[in-house]
Amino acid sequence: MLDPINVIAALTLYSGALTLRSVFDSLDAVSTSVRDSAQASGYSQLGRALFVDLPWPSRC
Repeated sequence: MLDPINVIAALTLYSGALTLRSVFDSLDAVSTSVRDSAQASGYSQLGRALFVDLPWPSRC
């Protein structure tokens, strides 16, 4: 019989791995031209990471 703690730990690790993969795929989806445009517009590295690479809702 399976111990419930082991099942929960295994499912947590598995879902964490899937989430991490999705995050990396999403960050890779931002094209180089968009990142270069943000840098040319004066975004700092932190600003570019927060407002260009990460999917935030529009500030308009």
